[in-house]
Amino acid sequence: MLKTKFNILVAFGIVGLATALLISGAAVNGFINYASAQQQFTAKLSGKNEVRPVTTPATGIATFTVSPDGTSLNYVLSVSDITGVIGAHLHAGPSTQNGPAIVGLFNPNMAGHPTGKVHGSLSKGIIRASNLTGPLAGKELSDLILLIKTGNTYVNVHTTQNRGGEIRGQLS
Repeated sequence: MLKTKFNILVAFGIVGLATALLISGAAVNGFINYASAQQQFTAKLSGKNEVRPVTTPATGIATFTVSPDGTSLNYVLSVSDITGVIGAHLHAGPSTQNGPAIVGLFNPNMAGHPTGKVHGSLSKGIIRASNLTGPLAGKELSDLILLIKTGNTYVNVHTTQNRGGEIRGQLS
């Protein structure tokens, strides 16, 4: 009788240990998969997305990728058929409203000479918390990422002809 109870306890112990190992293995595997799957956000830019739509042949695409450690965002901003670019920014705001600039992507002060015709990469770089401006100045990069995830950021490319923005796209 004692031997049977001992065997049952050992069997439950082995099953419990195996279950614990399976659960912890799945948790570690899930963490590795999460860490290796970088978050990426994209905005498709066009004149029709401006709050006051702009008729223009210009288009663009902006891609933002969160670093594995979450401390930076790599971005690439490409445009086509656009002339006289004086600046490009990431702005806070929904698709139906204009909002403040929160990160400069190209010539953030909109000073200096405008570009000629651009067809290709306008800018690329790395955004860190220290690059945040406007209402996000002094905040963490995680605050920007949360704003992006909630659909409240857009990319705007400004030109001499359309200083308020010629092409725009919401990040998603």
